[in-house]
Amino acid sequence: MPWSSTYSRMLLGATAVAFPLTATVLKPEKSEKQKLQEKIKVAKTMIETTMAIQGIPGLSVAVSVDGKMVWRSGFGYANLESSAKCTANSVMRIASISKPITATLAAQLKKSGSLEDPSNNNTETSEFLSNKPYTNSIEALEIFKNDDLVVKPGSKFSYTTYGLTLAGAVLEKCSGRSYRQLANGLFTDLGMRNTQLDTKKKIIPGRVNYYHRNSETNELENCPEVDCSYKYAGGGIISNVTDLVIFANAILHSYQLDTKKNLIKRETIRKFISEQIPIDNSVKSTTSAGLGWFLVDGKGVKSLNGNVANSQFFYHTGAAVGASSVLLIKPGDSESQTSSGVCVAILCNLQNCSVYNLGRDIGDLFYNS
Repeated sequence: MPWSSTYSRMLLGATAVAFPLTATVLKPEKSEKQKLQEKIKVAKTMIETTMAIQGIPGLSVAVSVDGKMVWRSGFGYANLESSAKCTANSVMRIASISKPITATLAAQLKKSGSLEDPSNNNTETSEFLSNKPYTNSIEALEIFKNDDLVVKPGSKFSYTTYGLTLAGAVLEKCSGRSYRQLANGLFTDLGMRNTQLDTKKKIIPGRVNYYHRNSETNELENCPEVDCSYKYAGGGIISNVTDLVIFANAILHSYQLDTKKNLIKRETIRKFISEQIPIDNSVKSTTSAGLGWFLVDGKGVKSLNGNVANSQFFYHTGAAVGASSVLLIKPGDSESQTSSGVCVAILCNLQNCSVYNLGRDIGDLFYNS
């Protein structure tokens, strides 16, 4: 089984190794454990500053280095009314981080041959349910199936969530399984035990309460309930940072290595992490759009914490009702038989806040020796 739950257990069970201090003429060198603790201390300050500036109720973070989980923690509150603390196990909406998960499902179906026949890609159906919630992606096409195209496919970049609903419907038609079944299969294989489709009526242990700020008073308020069944493939998954880093490391492994353990083919993920179409033809940008991911050529770019980025990275952010998120993968320069690099996952329970810069800076912090 490719990238089975065994690897997630290895990832979670791994800890930073402390090397003995080496005496020098001037002063002893810091151990790897000491260096790690210093980075965590800096990262905590960065997080606390970001939360204070943006008024974020609760935030969770997880970081892995070279395939090992080195830090995961929670800050603030999962629920302000009950004073429940936010932890690394807190379950939140990952919003558009659902998109790279759907891209991965598509890659797996292509690997199995299910996407090879174009005749299977017809998502038309004779009837659509008018009641909500929707039971699958095909039914959710009811919302926009008669709308005109925004742009000709492949001619111009246009960020879309409904487009992923359509992609989810294609996956359902090609595989003969619902998007829920496809996604749950991936989560089981990877050992992502706290990841599932966002179902509002279901009792989900560890799920946070979601907040937004009143535009007039700037006070925090509870978000209204929403049904995400129309956008499962593009923004309807819930998870925690621990599971997201498991997923990120499976992607990193497939990106760097070509082994039987790969979640998806190396050539496929490398195609995904390459520019498919310019985001804006009129502006030269360091960011380009791939398939399910955004790629940043960050070499030489100075981050907010003063570090200078020295490598490319790919990522996806998320914004949903009561939630903001980022998942970032920063590959290392490795010629060994193990994957190398930094993976960062951040989730918070506040709508319309930005955690991209925070994720990027934490990635740089742990990437730099």
